[in-house]
Amino acid sequence: MHLKSNDIAFAGIMTALSVIFIMLGCYIDSSTVFFLAAGAYLTGVVEYNCSFVLGLLHTAASFAAGFMLAPDKLYCLTFLCFSIYILAAEYLEAARFKKGMKTGLMWGLKCLAFQILFVAALLVYRYFFGLGDVLFIAGVIAAGEVFWIVYDRAYVMFQRKYGKIFRKKGR
Repeated sequence: MHLKSNDIAFAGIMTALSVIFIMLGCYIDSSTVFFLAAGAYLTGVVEYNCSFVLGLLHTAASFAAGFMLAPDKLYCLTFLCFSIYILAAEYLEAARFKKGMKTGLMWGLKCLAFQILFVAALLVYRYFFGLGDVLFIAGVIAAGEVFWIVYDRAYVMFQRKYGKIFRKKGR
């Protein structure tokens, strides 16, 4: 497998920006989700411009650096879940166009990827903090489903509006 030096440098710059966003999310509490999502969106930029493998490496490097630098480690886990979802969404979008996957199947697989990550996040949260009664859990699940739709649509809008800034020539 050959990786071009330009791709590695581009991924390194995006990794540094992702870590900066993780750190900003830790220190500016009113915008934590915004900064973590912005850092995760850069994962999609790396995957789109370079490759899936480089996107995975970017996610791993951003998570590792953020975990070492950020004071709140749970934010790093949130960033990791956001980034993994973006990797899955970009992979499914590419499969839709290259292999002719139906849109409904793509959305179903994206929903499945989110549900797996969401359940994993709830289990980690439950392990560290415990969860309340059934009504609270139902509210968290309902809010999570709404968040998924908003997060996915915001990512698509980000790629349409700002993705061209990061795109390589000829793509």
